[in-house]
Amino acid sequence: MHVSDDPERDWARIGEHALYDAATYAAWQPAEQRSQMHVAGQTVADVRKSGVYQILTPDQCVALAQEQGRLILHPLMGGIPAKLGWESIELFKAKVLPRLRAEA
Repeated sequence: MHVSDDPERDWARIGEHALYDAATYAAWQPAEQRSQMHVAGQTVADVRKSGVYQILTPDQCVALAQEQGRLILHPLMGGIPAKLGWESIELFKAKVLPRLRAEA
């Protein structure tokens, strides 16, 4: 998961990184094995549609945490530039984490 105030913008910025990450995980798995990270897609649109890789707003992150009881950040997936990874972490820290602590 990547946290963003503008998911559409960030799909354009990091979609290719998510595709590379998905392809790398798929390449490591034998044909009969499928992990949670497996995405059979060949394009960024396929990866996005799979739901395995998500770019969510802070509100969507809070809702997901409430629904699933956990969040998995992947700030450097597929070689995302560190600056973009830090943007996600800082947004999580400022706009998601305080709300999760308030509910605990």
